Amino acid sequence: MDIRHFIGIDVSKNTLDWAVYANKGIIWQIQSENSP
Repeated sequence: MDIRHFIGIDVSKNTLDWAVYANKGIIWQIQSENSP
């Protein structure tokens, strides 16, 4: 089985940073507010 994509989430006090990585680097990235 080849793993081709990784999902990363960075949680901080004010924001959530989301990214999808593939073999060639970041293919999608977004930042959202960290609120309920």
